Amino acid sequence: MRDAPFPIESLLPIFVYFIIGLLLRRRGVAKPEHADFLFRVIFLITLPALIFMSVSRANLDRDTALLPINGFLVNLACAGAAALVARVRRLPREQAGAVVVCAAIMNMGYMLPFILATRGQAALADAILFDAGNAIFVAVLAYPIAHYYGHHQAFFTIRTVTKVILSPIFLSIVLALLVNLADIDTGSTLAAALTPLGQATLPLMLIAVGVSFGGFSLHSTNSLTAVGIRMALGAALGWLGVWLFGFEGTTAAVVVVSAAAPVGASAAAITVVSDLNKAVAVNAISMSALLGLFSTSALLFITGIVFG
Repeated sequence: MRDAPFPIESLLPIFVYFIIGLLLRRRGVAKPEHADFLFRVIFLITLPALIFMSVSRANLDRDTALLPINGFLVNLACAGAAALVARVRRLPREQAGAVVVCAAIMNMGYMLPFILATRGQAALADAILFDAGNAIFVAVLAYPIAHYYGHHQAFFTIRTVTKVILSPIFLSIVLALLVNLADIDTGSTLAAALTPLGQATLPLMLIAVGVSFGGFSLHSTNSLTAVGIRMALGAALGWLGVWLFGFEGTTAAVVVVSAAAPVGASAAAITVVSDLNKAVAVNAISMSALLGLFSTSALLFITGIVFG
């Protein structure tokens, strides 16, 4: 256990950054499009830098090899559960597809600041590898599932798969793994350039989330269903994964917390291109983002007690 009080000192900056973003939007200083710009900076620059510095220096072992598999299976199970619920409730295809897509895709970019602030660089590397399974699921299955509901057929698009593979985040994971496995010394100069960029991810991400947060409606049962499956069932699957794969310590904590991540922002884009119900996705994303501030903090506290 840690000597310092676990949740307060570690998590307080996260809430502060989020509130700063809310205040900036409320005062008219920042608008939703400004948040979009920040997300692009994070996606293209700061997060890839953070990923590279974390994974290139991580200790790779059996557990790290299983993390992407675990992440992929969590998404697959949530998608299956959502499809079953949608069938039982006899939802229209455009609503059913939105529920399934939202339940299946994790917003791991949202989770990384929490894990970094409370668990450190080693845990961050585990979370990034867990997210690799999420990225593979999005590239390989999320789009075909969405098109199945929206266009009554399943098909893979080379464009979407290529887009994921060539994204800065995916490339930074691959490059970092190659550097790590080849035992290449990244050097102090490269570290001095990339480390500050990576550290900027934490405040930028939470401020952008605060600026982009526009509220949500609790009257959408479809959004509530998607969020419940994504976060509650996801958490349960995280605990199951810890038991099945034998994860321990920090890695076990990362798996449980990551599996309960909010709905991924890419769900909105996927619903649009697949002619699904975008309103369900947007509402679910906003709802889960706010809930995630509290549920993630609670899970970090609980896993800190259970796994140390």
